[in-house]
Amino acid sequence: MKLFGFEAAPTGARGEEMAARWYRRRGWTVLDQNYRTRQGELDLVVSRQGVLAFVEVKTRTGRPLGRPCEAVDARKQQRIIAAASYYLMCHPQREEDTIRFDVLEVWPDRDGEDRFNCIENAFGL
Repeated sequence: MKLFGFEAAPTGARGEEMAARWYRRRGWTVLDQNYRTRQGELDLVVSRQGVLAFVEVKTRTGRPLGRPCEAVDARKQQRIIAAASYYLMCHPQREEDTIRFDVLEVWPDRDGEDRFNCIENAFGL
């Protein structure tokens, strides 16, 4: 599917790779990427100093009709929370971490001036 003249799937995958690098540069460890469950998908699962963040990456190119984070509506949030619950069930050693849900907005720029906006604790349980 084309969105704003770009293929949506490659754009999203590129944005997720950029997001993983963005978190790593800030000292986070990327534990999982594109973690799929029956409940939904987690774009990134990252950890740093006792904090476990489930990250929804929203990438936009061109001139979007709104902020990327606006695509993370209540239904999407519930799917992320359900997938995160499953992740924690499968990784019980992580249950003691402080949990948060981030939304990372990514705007790739062909000139190398990529922009990011991290909304920490964008939503909760």
